[in-house]
Amino acid sequence: MGDQREAQHIATAYLEHMKERTAYFQALSQKALGRDVSHILLLHMNKINADHLDDLLAWYDTNGWTFITVEQALRDPLFTAPDLYTGPRGLSQIERVLGE
Repeated sequence: MGDQREAQHIATAYLEHMKERTAYFQALSQKALGRDVSHILLLHMNKINADHLDDLLAWYDTNGWTFITVEQALRDPLFTAPDLYTGPRGLSQIERVLGE
């Protein structure tokens, strides 16, 4: 059955990580672009995402985030800006456009 306490610790760490990453990219968009962007939330199909999706979506809702279609999000000028990044990482489109 597994260690329930450790499973809860991992779930809590996962949710905190997602909240931190959301705050980071929101702050980056404000600092670098001077505005909010239409973020695209990428979640992989795995057990931790499936088990805690309701908690994550509730957090977004509680914090005023709304969801739009990918088509709507891609209308943001960020997604047509030149990609200046040439290194091995850069998971965020904001980072890619900034060349970071």
